[in-house]
Amino acid sequence: MKSFIRLGRAAGLGALALAALATPARAQSNVTFYGNLDTAIGKSSDGALTMGPGYFNWLGLAGTEDLGGGLKAVFNLQMRFNPDTGGLSNPGTFWQGESTVGLKSASFGTLRLGRAMSAAWQSLWRLEPWGNGATFATLSGYQTGSYSADGTNDVALNFATFARINNAVFYDTPSWNGANLTLAGEAELAPGARRRNRGAAFNYESGALLAVVSYERNHEDDSIAYAGGTYTAGPLKLFASYARTKVLNLEPENLYLLAATYGLNAHDSLRGGYGANQGLGSHKVSVGYVHAFSKRTSVYADTWTEHLRDSVHGYALGISHSF
Repeated sequence: MKSFIRLGRAAGLGALALAALATPARAQSNVTFYGNLDTAIGKSSDGALTMGPGYFNWLGLAGTEDLGGGLKAVFNLQMRFNPDTGGLSNPGTFWQGESTVGLKSASFGTLRLGRAMSAAWQSLWRLEPWGNGATFATLSGYQTGSYSADGTNDVALNFATFARINNAVFYDTPSWNGANLTLAGEAELAPGARRRNRGAAFNYESGALLAVVSYERNHEDDSIAYAGGTYTAGPLKLFASYARTKVLNLEPENLYLLAATYGLNAHDSLRGGYGANQGLGSHKVSVGYVHAFSKRTSVYADTWTEHLRDSVHGYALGISHSF
């Protein structure tokens, strides 16, 4: 009996010791569960009424661990899904949004390894009123045109690598008075690719101004040169960008985007913009209204007209919630 008591005391002391050792580690680590849900009902003049993502939808886990001396370990895992069906956006790529691990230092910047947005896309999504979305009223097609990070417009993979690269190294410099540089490149040559994707983006953000200049080449040796920015003056935010793409077997495309958002009050805002692609001879006009119940929940109504071969009109009504 005494042996069992001694064993119990030893186990209790061991548990307390482990708890004491584990407490500092937990105190120095931080893990965040986050996500976004956006679903809309929309219709275009050349199609049927549909329900689908008005913007991208994701669930993610991101975290840091303090390693001491100003150094942190970082990770980010993000999967994409379609809220109207509950299915994965791309069944073949579970962590479609991102899967990276790396080190971060205020003095030396951030180094990540894995899968994430290419150098160009890490910045340009901020320069369009619809967040560089993929459906309905978005003007994202007039930011990058026919260029994609993989160079194949991977329809079979539901565009899983349209804006992302795999087996890659990502580096962000520290910020110097609002300016920093983002570099990204693939360590492995993808099957069937002619080259490794590689690119760079220069970002400047100070007060009311955000400016981005980027250059990137993909698997097919297609290229994109991009310059854009936003300027905020009270309730008005202006967007402008220019891009020139060179895509295999296509004429060079010159892309222009002009847009704005305007806050009517604390909850309501308007957004609108115009995009043109001189290479394809297409253009699009979009306008929308957003009512924010809170910082995380909003409803919106958008309408657009786009001229490709023929003119197409459409509208969408949706709801968005982030956490």
